[in-house]
Amino acid sequence: MVEKDGTRPIGGTIVLWIVATGFCVIAPFITYSVLKPVGLTIAAQNWEARPAVILSSHVQNRNRQYRLRTEYSYVWDNETHVSRRTFFDETLGVRESYYHQLNRQLSRHKSRNEPLSVWINPKSPSKAVIYRHIRWDKLGAGTLFLSLWALITFILVRSALAELNHGPSSED
Repeated sequence: MVEKDGTRPIGGTIVLWIVATGFCVIAPFITYSVLKPVGLTIAAQNWEARPAVILSSHVQNRNRQYRLRTEYSYVWDNETHVSRRTFFDETLGVRESYYHQLNRQLSRHKSRNEPLSVWINPKSPSKAVIYRHIRWDKLGAGTLFLSLWALITFILVRSALAELNHGPSSED
């Protein structure tokens, strides 16, 4: 905004810089949350499959956002372990039928006669996961959100730099 005498108010520039800085600070955290499950999936390629028994499984509903909560036990080197990790991506989802379908499938494995195959980290047997694959729907949504965040950040930073180059003049 340019005032009548051709100068720019410094207050708007300061607010622009604060908002742009906030977007820049948050961007690495969003990037990490989007890419972390991919890294964990790649790292888990040498994990070993072992039978496990589902102890409990239910779909948690939070304002039409869903999460699959499971607890299962497995044996590694004659020691019984209990884990709760279902996916590497533990974020909430909106696909209710998907989570209920997975819950029904997992609930079939509550008997030792019908064990479920889980993936166990041989270097740290207390770490296990039921599904180690990349959840493409979550990765796609996260990538879209990250791209929009990056675009907004770019626009804000570019605007802030343009203000810096034009220089808001201080009032005399």
